[in-house]
Amino acid sequence: MTVSEVRANFDALLAELESTRDPVTITDHGRPVAVLSAATPSARAECPIAD
Repeated sequence: MTVSEVRANFDALLAELESTRDPVTITDHGRPVAVLSAATPSARAECPIAD
């Protein structure tokens, strides 16, 4: 998924990530720059702003 697609569809991307739990590779000009993955239950519990 490109950076532009992430910007345009961020809400849908988060919903898909939450339901499928499949990591998403974000690319910039065809190069991977980041991987977005769902938070684990323990990571969510540790985050003070979660939910």
